[in-house]
Amino acid sequence: MLRTKRQFNNEEKEQILNLYQNTDTNLEKLCRKFHCSRSTIREIIVQNGINFKRGGRLISKETLDRVVELYNEGNSLSKISRIVGHSKDMLSKHLKNLGISIINRQNTAKFNENVFDIIDTEEKAY
Repeated sequence: MLRTKRQFNNEEKEQILNLYQNTDTNLEKLCRKFHCSRSTIREIIVQNGINFKRGGRLISKETLDRVVELYNEGNSLSKISRIVGHSKDMLSKHLKNLGISIINRQNTAKFNENVFDIIDTEEKAY
């Protein structure tokens, strides 16, 4: 038996979009509430230019601007994630989407590059 796709009127679409954007309602909850498939809800969201909630909350434009500012000041993604309340992975993804290269500062060498300029001990000689 073939199922037909549920059609929504404009008022229902607005309700779906409002719940999705302004509450913690995810795709699964919307499907149960409106008795339809995930693809139907997803289509309504995409048609209205809304980003998907992946792994939790959306990140606002203001928060993303703050993240870029903090990152450009030299703060680590770990520190920024604690400040803004989003995961490091989510922040990394958004920064990469903006064309900002992510530097793993944890793996950068932490030594004095000039230590061997003057070989004044036996240890420096080897």
